[in-house]
Amino acid sequence: MLWSHVIVKGKFKIYMLSTYTNFLATSAGASSGFIGLFFVALSFAREELSNGLVRERRIILSGGSFLALFNIFIVSLFSLTGQTKLFSMACVIMSFVALSITYALLSRAIRAGAFSPSSVTRKQSRTFATVAISLYSAQLVCGISLWRNLHASWPIEFMVFVIVGLFTSALMRIWMVMWIPPEKH
Repeated sequence: MLWSHVIVKGKFKIYMLSTYTNFLATSAGASSGFIGLFFVALSFAREELSNGLVRERRIILSGGSFLALFNIFIVSLFSLTGQTKLFSMACVIMSFVALSITYALLSRAIRAGAFSPSSVTRKQSRTFATVAISLYSAQLVCGISLWRNLHASWPIEFMVFVIVGLFTSALMRIWMVMWIPPEKH
C-alpha cells in the first residue's frame, strides 16, 4: 500500500490519500479496461450511417465517454504515486482539459441540433451535459482545495464520488451508443 506521509515532530502523519489507494488503483485498472472494451463496443456499433444526426450523436456520446474514462485513468494513475500534491495537480489539469473538451463536444451537439426544441434527445443531451460539467467542475474545486491545503481530507473523499460519477456517466454513454437504433432502409 502506498502511503502519503510527512514527519511531524517525530511521528508519521498519514494523509487521507492512503485510505483510498486500493480504490484508486482499481479505478486506474478498471478505466483502462473499460477504454479497451469501449473500442470493441464501437467497432460493433460502427456502421456507415447516411443520417448525419445519428452519426454526430454517436461521435458526441463516444467522445464524452472516452473523456470520462481517460480522466479517471490519469487522475487515478497520479494518485498511485502517493503524493497528495501530484494527485491535486492531476485533478486540476484534467478538469481543465475535460471542461474544454466538453465545451467542444457541446458546441458540436448544438450545431447538430441535439438541443433544439424538436430534438427527441433534447432531455438526454441536457442531462449528459449537466452531469459532465458538474462533475468536472467538482473535480476542479476538489483539486484546487487539496492543492491549497494538502492536509484536508474532504477533497479526496469527494473525489471518490466524482470518480464514481464519471464511471457511471461513461458507462451510460457507452450504453446509449450501443443502443442507438440503426437506420431503416
